[in-house]
Amino acid sequence: MQKDDQIDLAGQYLALAKHETNQLDVSTFLSEHPEATSEERLQVLSADQLMRVESGETRTVEVYIALLPDLPTDTLLELAVNEYLILSR
Repeated sequence: MQKDDQIDLAGQYLALAKHETNQLDVSTFLSEHPEATSEERLQVLSADQLMRVESGETRTVEVYIALLPDLPTDTLLELAVNEYLILSR
């Protein structure tokens, strides 16, 4: 299957999250996709951040660090910027 024919990983995560009665665990989802690139992991985490804020549950970067301690520094920085932008609207 070509990349254009696939739903991106963040799209898959959001589709699953929409159908879950309990909040989908982003760390479990990412562990099920070890082939995900850094960019794909960031997209999934950013989607999780936004989805949680929109549902009234804010998840800080510190929580993501605790869940996924192997996240690269650039991903953490992006999540921190996202958190700031989301919460300052």
